[in-house]
Amino acid sequence: MASRRWHVSTGILTAFGVILWLFFAESFNYAKEDIAWIFLGIFIGIFGAEFPDLDQLNVPSNWVKHRDWFFHSSFPVVIVSTTILFTSSESNILLPILGIFAISEGTHLVLDLFPTYRLKEEDKGPTGRIQYFFKWFMTGLTGREIDHKLVGTYLIHHPSHHGKERKTLALHASRWYLFLNGLVSMGFGIALIYLFVLSRTPV
Repeated sequence: MASRRWHVSTGILTAFGVILWLFFAESFNYAKEDIAWIFLGIFIGIFGAEFPDLDQLNVPSNWVKHRDWFFHSSFPVVIVSTTILFTSSESNILLPILGIFAISEGTHLVLDLFPTYRLKEEDKGPTGRIQYFFKWFMTGLTGREIDHKLVGTYLIHHPSHHGKERKTLALHASRWYLFLNGLVSMGFGIALIYLFVLSRTPV
């Protein structure tokens, strides 16, 4: 439910924070050639941060609803990651590029635990902003509807129901689904980048 700006900025910052940490932790030898995948990784990271919301395209024929179980999951990352791992070497630049995508996609799922941040007019004073942020943060952290209603598109759409009768997972089940899938995606992303770093690190 976070805005596009939050999704993109959080995804990119998290991915490149991981890259910097691994560079320093493993004494990664930076080369000029790395500029290519890092530059491309920025755009892939932006796409990854927005990938779960592709279900809003309603293709085909309104079959996919927002918060669809497949798009809002780690399944796309797991499928593509395992395919690349079994068909390419650890030095393939596709690994860190896909790693950035996976981390950005994972942060999107975790951020979706939080309601949309829409500051009300009456809360725009200094004290009101602090109170509003606290209520917003605690709602996302705990799932308790302190000052926001976690209904509608907040819930994950169940895969076995389609059309107007389509059902959703319960609130807590949706939250666990997002949280666990977000961790899996980010875990895969970190692992992919780490494998690439190790392949280029002198023994």
